[in-house]
Amino acid sequence: MDLDTIREWFTLDHISALIQQYRSFGPIPGILLPMLEAFLPFLPLVVFVLANATAFGLWWGFLFSWIGAVAGSFCFFGLLEDMVK
Repeated sequence: MDLDTIREWFTLDHISALIQQYRSFGPIPGILLPMLEAFLPFLPLVVFVLANATAFGLWWGFLFSWIGAVAGSFCFFGLLEDMVK
């Protein structure tokens, strides 16, 4: 897997299509993608937020992205806190 393949996968169109495809799961994919970004900071959070806004509407998409980002931050903080102790 080279860099061009990764760039093609993380486009707004592809992420929007992915969220639309899994929309039957409700907001779970829209929350899990920003949550994953907390653990892998090189992932493009802006693309995930725009994809959520496209799939769920501006306010619901922003809310799902915010919930995912906050939940991921709490999980990452808790994981690191346990590792340090």
